Amino acid sequence: VLTFAIAGIAIYYRLQPLWKEDKNAMVLASWNSTIGTAGIAQIVPCLPDYKVEYKGCQPVQCGRYILDRLVTEEEAAKLIMIAEKGMKLGGGGAGGNTILDLHSGQVSQGTKYSDVRKLA
Repeated sequence: VLTFAIAGIAIYYRLQPLWKEDKNAMVLASWNSTIGTAGIAQIVPCLPDYKVEYKGCQPVQCGRYILDRLVTEEEAAKLIMIAEKGMKLGGGGAGGNTILDLHSGQVSQGTKYSDVRKLA
């Protein structure tokens, strides 16, 4: 009984950050917000990595932008279908999560990446 009590306390304190509200977080829009056609923009500092890793290719300004209706419901359904099919082709092996890169057409398979066009 004491073991379960100690385990319960440990789990509570380990998971507590997941449901505590972050005092530094700024909510731009919640899931039920209606943004409209203008969108919501927020300027944020650019990461210092850009200055080191990408010399001569630094952004002038960095930010976040939220916009409703970027894609239609039909387009969203097609994107979900593409992602589901691609994710089914990957995975397994020694790797952790399956990674699908839609831009390059690569999917992780264990410790390597494969071309989804060749796997399909």
